[in-house]
Amino acid sequence: MYRDQAELMLLDQQIALQTKILAGLQASYEVAFNRKINIERLQLQNEVIRRNLEGVEVAAVEVNKYDQLYGQR
Repeated sequence: MYRDQAELMLLDQQIALQTKILAGLQASYEVAFNRKINIERLQLQNEVIRRNLEGVEVAAVEVNKYDQLYGQR
């Protein structure tokens, strides 16, 4: 009976170690995956900002042309 209990404790320790290893691997994977997602998200945000700025520049040019043709408001 003592031997069975020792074997069960050893098995329990091995399971705990495997769980700890898998948790570490999962954390590493999530960091790598989230980094990739964040890079893509930031690139998309930069593209949206770039497009918005181009729209503002076009509007400014149109207002300047209007002012030149018809005088300032």
